[in-house]
Amino acid sequence: MRMLRLLAIALLALTPLAAFADGSGAIKTPHASPAPKPRGIERADCHGDAPLGQVASVAGDVRAVGADGGSRALACDDLVRACESIVTGAGASAGLLVDDAVVQIGPDSEVKLAARPGPEFAIERGALRVVDVRESANDRVQLYT
Repeated sequence: MRMLRLLAIALLALTPLAAFADGSGAIKTPHASPAPKPRGIERADCHGDAPLGQVASVAGDVRAVGADGGSRALACDDLVRACESIVTGAGASAGLLVDDAVVQIGPDSEVKLAARPGPEFAIERGALRVVDVRESANDRVQLYT
């Protein structure tokens, strides 16, 4: 009985060391900040048709749909304008140059364009990636979902 008791005490004493046996140490809960509160996005009605950027690449069926509902197929070097929506078909994609930013629109996507004062992209569906190298935070591309 005494032997069993000594074995139990030894096991209890060695238990904290077992966590270090694989070199990982004790499991710690990662630090996580609370999610920011969503900010209200109040987008005004779009006005005008100022050029916003230029099409750099097109793969598949990519269309620009105007505020009036009319659409046109996009090709390289075409201009995209404020108040248009860029719509890509299944398996299609487009790349836009907007000032010093590169905007990649993925397949099966719809993105509405606006300019106030910097470019805005409202992602209605699909995927969009922006690489914006401009130093002024005020003029950077704004994304909305």
